[in-house]
Amino acid sequence: MRHVYDFLRYKNVGYFIGFLAFLLTVAQGVLYMYVPENLFNVWVLVLCLIGAGAFHLFSIFPKTAILSPVSLMVCNFLCVCAFASADGLLDYLSTAFFSGFSFEAFFSLEVPVYLSVLFFVLSFLLASIAMYLPQTRKTIGEKRFDRLVDNLNRGGKAR
Repeated sequence: MRHVYDFLRYKNVGYFIGFLAFLLTVAQGVLYMYVPENLFNVWVLVLCLIGAGAFHLFSIFPKTAILSPVSLMVCNFLCVCAFASADGLLDYLSTAFFSGFSFEAFFSLEVPVYLSVLFFVLSFLLASIAMYLPQTRKTIGEKRFDRLVDNLNRGGKAR
């Protein structure tokens, strides 16, 4: 339990927003298994797994933590591209939105289809936001070192 506490203690808000994107990526991977057969593309599941694994692999180390939401964002984008390249998607959406796009028509799609689309978009947006936020906090030693460098740059003495 102490290792988990130490790991989370030095994480900043960017990590937690990225973790929400990770949870949505896992949920979209699980939901995508239930889409109709003509919309299924195995690359969506593979890319969801790669994105989730890369997020956790990069977030373990402080030096690579900045890459964790980037890898998740790229994999989510590729998931959307793989979903769009499914063979029956054009026919499925053209019949669903024959009379035009509306929220009523969108939510009349099968639940795994519209939840997968919503989770694709939300996880991509959250990972994009997390990419620009700090992932880790500075330790006390790093803060002292930064103060020392700032003091020396201003012409002060080292304490």
